Amino acid sequence: MVCAALFSLSCEVQRKLFVEEQLASAVNLVAEQRLGCRILAGSEPGPFLVGLRSRPRSRASILEVVHPEHAGEHPATRLLGRTGGHLYFVLTPLDGGRRLVLIIWAVHTAAAKDHPSWKEIGLSAGNALQAHFRILDELGDPLFPLLRGFVVASDMDSMAADLHPGMNGDLHLVQVAIDQRYWSEALNGIMLVIEDILESVL
Repeated sequence: MVCAALFSLSCEVQRKLFVEEQLASAVNLVAEQRLGCRILAGSEPGPFLVGLRSRPRSRASILEVVHPEHAGEHPATRLLGRTGGHLYFVLTPLDGGRRLVLIIWAVHTAAAKDHPSWKEIGLSAGNALQAHFRILDELGDPLFPLLRGFVVASDMDSMAADLHPGMNGDLHLVQVAIDQRYWSEALNGIMLVIEDILESVL
């Protein structure tokens, strides 16, 4: 669904953000979820050229979608395995600035009788992201990327998608109904989160 949101953003021309696919790819889906990711390694979309329409294209970035199976091989994500990300968006500025990695987590609560509140899940992910960044930043590697993230959480009881904006250290969380009739709303919520994060860093 996150990759579908990227494709949808690439079709939108009325937004502040532009997303242009540079190489076409065919997404292959697995029958069962693996680590919360339905995309087979090697079939991720992109890369994409992303930037703000109000800025020169020379200030844009290349966005790569990195599958967790390949994260150890990518220079920007090789030290991020402990984050447990289900997908990584790596942004490399064309002007040579510092890379940014957007970590996406999938939380599946459909089979849970009780789960923490959405706020607690977002705060837990935010705390983990900050702690991980502090630890890796202490290595003093000037090429270590900035880190951002968000959570996509399935919910059996929900009848619609809901966006829980991150505030005070917690991350954005998109609550997704497991009923497929509401997935277009979820797609819009994921698009808003991606757009919000990218606009703040581009």
